Amino acid sequence: MAQKNLKDIKSKSTRAAVAAIDFGTTYSGFAFSWKFDWSKVQVIENCSGNFLSMKVPTSLLLNPDKTFAAFGIMADIYYTEMAEKNDSDSDSDSDSENNGEKRTNEDYRNYYYFHRFKMLLHENKKLHRNLMIKDVTGKEMKAMDVFSICIKYLKNAMLSEMNLQLAEGQIIENDIDFVLTVPAIWGDEAKLFMREAAIKAGIKTNQLTLALEPEAASIYCQHMYLVDKKDESSNEDDTFKRSVEKGQKYMVVDLGGGTADITVHKRTADGTLEELYPATGGPLGGTSVDSEFEKIFEEIAGKDILKSFAKESMEDYLAMLRDFEAKKRDSSDGIIKCVADVLANKDFDDVTNIIMVGGFSECKFVQAALREKFKTRDFIIPADAGLAILKGAVYFGHLPNAISRRAARYTYGIQICRKFKPGEDPEHKKITVGGMERCKDVLHPLVKRGERIEPGCEYPVVCRSLKPSQGKIECGIYVSKEELDNLFREHFELDTNTCSRLSQSNKSTDTSSSDNDGKDEIDINQVVNQRVSQLLENDQDAIPDEENTGDENPDSEEDSNSFKCNCSNNCFENFNATKIRDHIHRLREMAKDEKEMFIIGSVKQIGSKKITSKRKERTRLRSDYSFKGQNICKQAFLIINDCTEKVLKNINRHLNNIGAVLREHRNTGKKPHHALKYKDIHNAITFIVNYAAEVGMPQPEAQRGSYGIPPIFLPSSDTKKGQDGTLTNGPNAVISMLDHALTENGFGEKMFSAG
Repeated sequence: MAQKNLKDIKSKSTRAAVAAIDFGTTYSGFAFSWKFDWSKVQVIENCSGNFLSMKVPTSLLLNPDKTFAAFGIMADIYYTEMAEKNDSDSDSDSDSENNGEKRTNEDYRNYYYFHRFKMLLHENKKLHRNLMIKDVTGKEMKAMDVFSICIKYLKNAMLSEMNLQLAEGQIIENDIDFVLTVPAIWGDEAKLFMREAAIKAGIKTNQLTLALEPEAASIYCQHMYLVDKKDESSNEDDTFKRSVEKGQKYMVVDLGGGTADITVHKRTADGTLEELYPATGGPLGGTSVDSEFEKIFEEIAGKDILKSFAKESMEDYLAMLRDFEAKKRDSSDGIIKCVADVLANKDFDDVTNIIMVGGFSECKFVQAALREKFKTRDFIIPADAGLAILKGAVYFGHLPNAISRRAARYTYGIQICRKFKPGEDPEHKKITVGGMERCKDVLHPLVKRGERIEPGCEYPVVCRSLKPSQGKIECGIYVSKEELDNLFREHFELDTNTCSRLSQSNKSTDTSSSDNDGKDEIDINQVVNQRVSQLLENDQDAIPDEENTGDENPDSEEDSNSFKCNCSNNCFENFNATKIRDHIHRLREMAKDEKEMFIIGSVKQIGSKKITSKRKERTRLRSDYSFKGQNICKQAFLIINDCTEKVLKNINRHLNNIGAVLREHRNTGKKPHHALKYKDIHNAITFIVNYAAEVGMPQPEAQRGSYGIPPIFLPSSDTKKGQDGTLTNGPNAVISMLDHALTENGFGEKMFSAG
């Protein structure tokens, strides 16, 4: 079958290029393609040890002051050279020890050396922004800083390579859409952690997209030339499109350095990808083999000897790991079990093709073990399987609507309080509200785990308040990994082992009912948007801050990253998050005029002199924003003062025109722009009367094609006072002025009556 020409598909990117960063456990790399020729993905070769590779080791070396020193193979080389120099210096110093002049050089131990640390995000169950990570010598550093430094290096290295291809001009970050790959089995906290690390590395939010690694590999397989390892003569055909027909299911086994992602996809008729099964797997990648190897080494030589070897001969220790990386073979039992568990699902009996991608999938022993276990399945392994995810991520950034459906990884539901069912509901869940018995803590599911959902879909829920006096409905959103059945009739205890709540509230959440009467309709978007406001109200974030297990100190520093601005100064860095929240609460308790006067007092008008085009000097006023004596950006000022941009714009205009005085709302006493005064209307009436007396009053001509246009009312006068002196509003003020003017000119009401 001839492959479809990708050039016929237009890139969805609005920028000059799409670049992908594959931040892996063992190796990392980047790839990119230009929008004008987006199907041609470019991956830059790097020297890794004794061989050329499209990726570099995920190793980071920082100076003692935590500034960047090296990344990749150079980080390994520099650190081992320093360790070797230390060993040689220690040997030479032994001769001078007897003379009391022992000299040691421990500079290399002051450096920070990290490698294979990505799995920290999968293994740690309580992720937060202040999470610490240890280097090989045990020194701690913020994990967020380590990840962001690595991503920043890869980003800058990619920009340098892209600029080398330009004959003239220079490409900058704003010209690129970035795609960052993450394992599909990661939780939302780990994915959010990677996103924030990328943003801290200098990638803007609107230019960043996360791509799940199995999806990226699957997209690559659908659009790239594949080589089936069973038949080296299959170079003339596209193995994937020849083996997987439209509408057919296939399994994707992504074996990376740290994790194994296993899922089932479907190739749809329109060429998009549909996920049929939530990704499963675990820490079964190539590094799991390294761990087993180290355990065997410890059993043979002893744990203390291995530690001493790694400490005193770092160069030889790292060289041993690199050699083993190239020669390792086995750790297939866990992978085979995960694949078998998925294929045991009766819905996947018709899955005949298994696609293997990722660096560890190139291991011949793993391939042979899987083929031996699943003899009835056909295995498809793309050329350069280790780059399938990286190249597919670039395609993901270009292809519009590449993913048509995904399988929900969790069961999502809201907590409701429905009518009590005697004999079915437990008695301890019964409450009485408004004279009616109800059952509390009932989970009403919105999405069930494994359910196929389309991107951007909405799930409306019809609820009503339990009490007529309630002005709003507050729902608790819960998430569970369990495939719960019959959730409409089942109860759940608020147990974190079964369901975890996405947000907590100090108020009671038993305020919603599943009855359809009294229909106050809400949808999932409203509930999720409410979660955003609860971040402020309840001092919580999507990544929970580290719990304070010591004595409570109200003046202690708190993570201010729950508030963010997009400027380079990171305005919230110097403020305590709790104090910001207290400040916002105090503003919300103020009256409108009182709050605006506070904001007016916080804004400074600074004049700057500029020369106009006519060589005249002009002073222009600009606003300067501050909080607690420190200058902040406009976005931070809006957040801190709980103010919208429109209100702030009006306040600045008020300061420019009137000054720091109380704003007057409504139009009383104001002179609208282009307003007609009573004198203007009187002159117009006088002209019409004189004209009618001389030549007669012509009939007005209807507007062509616009018979349904409503009448246009004239603006009001200065005070909007009518003939009788009373204050009128809107068009009535103009009508009053017209009546008064007509009366003065001798036109009475009877002259305009019908007949």
